[in-house]
Amino acid sequence: MTPILKVLVRTLTVEFYKQNAAFFGLIFLILFGFIKAGEHLAIGAFLVANPSSLIFLYLLCIAYGFKIMLFVNAALLKKQNRFLQIFSLFPVSEKIKSIVGATLLFLFPVIAYACFLLAIAFSYGFYMAVLSINAFLVFIVAILSLALYYKLINLNREKHTFQFRLFRKRALPRWYFFIAYLLRFDPVLLILSKIYACLIIIGASALYDTDQFDLRVLSTGVLLSFVGNTAILHKYIWFTYHKMRYNLNLPESFLSYLLIQFVTFALLLSPEFIVLGRYYPLQPQILDLLGIFLFGFGISLLIFALQLLKQLELSDFMIKVFWLIVISTFLILFSIHPLIMALMYIFIALTISYFYRFRFEFIEKAH
Repeated sequence: MTPILKVLVRTLTVEFYKQNAAFFGLIFLILFGFIKAGEHLAIGAFLVANPSSLIFLYLLCIAYGFKIMLFVNAALLKKQNRFLQIFSLFPVSEKIKSIVGATLLFLFPVIAYACFLLAIAFSYGFYMAVLSINAFLVFIVAILSLALYYKLINLNREKHTFQFRLFRKRALPRWYFFIAYLLRFDPVLLILSKIYACLIIIGASALYDTDQFDLRVLSTGVLLSFVGNTAILHKYIWFTYHKMRYNLNLPESFLSYLLIQFVTFALLLSPEFIVLGRYYPLQPQILDLLGIFLFGFGISLLIFALQLLKQLELSDFMIKVFWLIVISTFLILFSIHPLIMALMYIFIALTISYFYRFRFEFIEKAH
């Protein structure tokens, strides 16, 4: 392992797996806690026997690639990682080898499962699937390597922001402040988070075309989809209590505060709601529709409110989110209706907000 690769592994790859330990723990729980070895082999055989079905798997891998780039974008903005600006001074050959090595480590879960599928495809003689899987691996490694290379060699360049011409000379309503901030200063986080969330909803809805499922599968998809907004909600806390802290001195009632928050969340989560309404796979029923939409809203509201209890880094806060996912998964498995869970989560979130919105203080930590 070259010295440059060691630096990238310690500053980026290792931190990525630490920050997403809860995510990988959940995946491990689902794959090896609920699915038996024989079922894994049956799923693998089905995928390699029907190359078109691999497209859904490829979409999940692309969503995972977006997750990697979201982390990289955030990590490279940290003060302690500014020394990576010297990366552009190394020889091209060394940069390419270190970037490809770091990318392969980022994609280790994808590569491991691809090797599992390749072994099944070879044993059954499905050579088209072998060709397809290998081509996709080359594609995703190349794309992520290029994206990571571009980010690292452009750390020294001045970053430009943009603003929609329509809003340049117009006063914005308070509920639009955070959305405008994301669009101007962090559009990559917003766009990639929404792509990930929408792909999860589409994927969960597509499962209903293969078999008869109840509302639990869609509820699980909605849970994983809306949890994908955790990084945005973590930034929302920083924006509210650091950038907009003067609002705490305004004579604002709790009801007015809730109205602003609800409108902001509705606008922020509108892509998920639109995709969920477009791809809703079951027979529409009022309670089910209301429950599934409010469940996604309640999950997001609760994630926001939990951060008011104690200021945590995103990597530490993800542990709390992991336990929220585990509890929600068990409630879903025991057929608790999403409307009940939604009302419970919204009630908890409102209670925390009522008692802690003035107690919470964001402290800018020195690096």
